[in-house]
Amino acid sequence: MTIRDWVAGKIRTELGYDVRAEGEHGLAVHRGAWPAARVYSPEASDTEPFGPDQLKQAIAELPGLQFIVVVKRRVANETYPLADEQGVAIAGFNALKSALANNVDISRHRSNEQEYVQGRLDGNAQIESWRRRGENAYEVSLTGGRGNITIVTIQRYELTSDDVYELLAQHDNIEVDAIVTTNPNCQGFAPSTLAAVGDAGTRIMRFRDFLDALGEPWT
Repeated sequence: MTIRDWVAGKIRTELGYDVRAEGEHGLAVHRGAWPAARVYSPEASDTEPFGPDQLKQAIAELPGLQFIVVVKRRVANETYPLADEQGVAIAGFNALKSALANNVDISRHRSNEQEYVQGRLDGNAQIESWRRRGENAYEVSLTGGRGNITIVTIQRYELTSDDVYELLAQHDNIEVDAIVTTNPNCQGFAPSTLAAVGDAGTRIMRFRDFLDALGEPWT
């Protein structure tokens, strides 16, 4: 059974939609009065991440592609900004289920966390623009030519020092200025965690503190 077969079967049984194969990896999902949704399902891989070249291939293979559902395969950080530019969503199967059930155009699907973070970035007077650098990594351009800040957002309210090193290793192609938690229950960070981010040359902070700091010189 291919990953596409598995995805198609889950959509049929869990959502009750009619699903038809298109091309080698594509699916057309028919949802009644809504337009058919076009989904691309690459094969799993333990060694090869889904990168920009694979994204370009998927777009060429499946006209009208809206959503790439990735199962048992890592997505390279640099794939996300290209997907945003091309108007294609890329996420796991649970996100696909939510998109199919709630979005007429599934390419516009965002997780609740992404909706929250991106909405706050859009509404901040200190931010000129922003773009994704990874699934939950953002490069923020400040107003008045004050430079760029790159953050990785997390939902957990605490991280161990090992968690810090693992998170930064996952973003080793990005110079991370700060790890930012959006969890409202976060009251602070352990000394070992603060030492780890200091050793790595970055910072860790709560989301509200990050937004407050945007009006000040970034150090």
